[in-house]
Amino acid sequence: MDHSQLDFKRIAVVFQACDSKIVIRGICRWVEDELLGHVLQVIDLNDPAGESALLLHAHVVLSAIEPDTEYDCDYSLALDSPPTT
Repeated sequence: MDHSQLDFKRIAVVFQACDSKIVIRGICRWVEDELLGHVLQVIDLNDPAGESALLLHAHVVLSAIEPDTEYDCDYSLALDSPPTT
C-alpha cells in the first residue's frame, strides 16, 4: 500500500494480548520524525485538540494495514503481542 493513500483516513489500531483487546481509532498522517524518520501518526478521534497520538514506524506497519470491516474506519492495523513462555 502506498502511504499517501492513508493520509487523513480513519484507522483502527487494535492492540491484542491474551484475552484483552484495546482499539484506538484515529486519523492517519504521515510525518517525518527527527529521530525515527517516516512514521504513521494516528491522532486519537476522542481527542479533538489532537494532543494524543500514536507514532508507528512506517516500515513496521505499512504491510500490515488492511481495509477495515469491523471498527467503522477506512483501515485497520492489528498489533498482537508475542506469546509468553
